[in-house]
Formats: sequence, C-alpha cells, structure tokens
Amino acid sequence: LLMPEMGGIEVLRRIKERSTEVPVAIVTAYASQENTQEALRLGAIDYLIKPFDRADVEKVVEKGLSHRRKHLQTQQVIEEVQRQIETIEQEKETLQREVTLTREYLECLLESSLDAIVSTDTQGRVAFCNRGVEELYGYRAEELIGTPLDRYYAGGPEEARRIGGLLKKNSRLQGYEAAVLHKNGHSVPSLLSVSQIRDKEGNVIGTLG
Repeated sequence: LLMPEMGGIEVLRRIKERSTEVPVAIVTAYASQENTQEALRLGAIDYLIKPFDRADVEKVVEKGLSHRRKHLQTQQVIEEVQRQIETIEQEKETLQREVTLTREYLECLLESSLDAIVSTDTQGRVAFCNRGVEELYGYRAEELIGTPLDRYYAGGPEEARRIGGLLKKNSRLQGYEAAVLHKNGHSVPSLLSVSQIRDKEGNVIGTLG
C-alpha cells in the first residue's frame, strides 16, 4: 500500500477505472481495517500481508483466476442473451412486415371487390366497409364506421335480430333476401351472405358480409 509516488489504494482505483475485469490483490506490511475496507470496496479480491508464504500467494492467485472465470462466464451469458434478443427483434420485424403486407393485400382485395362488404363488431357497429358499399348504397366509409348496422336495413332492428338469430344457429348465412336503405332513402333489394368472425379461441368477435 505504501509506495513512494502513489499509494496502493490510488493505484487500485485507477486500475478499476480502466477495467473492472482485472483482478487485483493488495500486498502490504501495514494493514489496517480502514485500508482493508477501502480496498475491498474498490474491488480488490484479497489482501496479502507481509510476511507471506507460497501457499498464501497460490490461494490469492486461485481466487483471482476463479474471479476471472466467473466474469467470463457472466459475459458469455450476457452475450448469448443479447444474441437471442437481437434474433427475436429481427423475427419480430420480419413478422410485422409480413402482417403489414398481408393486411395491405387483404385491404386491396376487399376494396377491389364489386360486392358491398361490411364487417361489424360484437355490438353490431360497422367496423369496416369497402368501396362497393358506396357504389351500391351511396354511403361513404366515414359515414358508416362506428354506427349500428341495423339502421341501414329497411326492416330495422327486427331484421337485424332475425339475421343474428340465423347466424347463431348456422354461423353463416347465404343468399338471404333483405332490403337495404340507400343513402337517398329508397330501398335496395339485396342478397346477403354473412358469416361470423371468430378469434383463434373460437370466440365470435364480429360479422363479415
């Protein structure tokens, strides 16, 4: 600890500032509780008090090597975790791109259909409608989305309940004759094909037709 130009505690401090990975042992003939605590606080692995023998040195060296091995093992674990995180992030980005492309493809497909296509949520409110709705019935998407679908049946809520009851029995409906109100007020005779939308657990989350 006691050296001409710089004390051992300061040397230890500067070594640890450069690299915490280097194991450092303190050698001194003037050990004190204060110096011991300060050295251990700064990261010294052990103390050698003069005089010491070969066994003492071997013990400290082994402790230093063990410290180094544990540090390397920890670094390997950290690097492996980082690699796994990077892999997961890459897979996530790829999946997000695929989902975006699939969604855009489906939206283009629905918008390109000549038929009027409408989806609703579990409350019977319009969640999506394509361009065919405007061409056949005169409503723009922003006018319909969020509104109850039953207001657009000429038969009103009673017609909607009848369709809902048939869907509960069969999950889908094809060729159902109903009159749909055009934006200008007249009824448009229509053949409806409607099916329930289910999530991966099988729960009904809306309709599409």
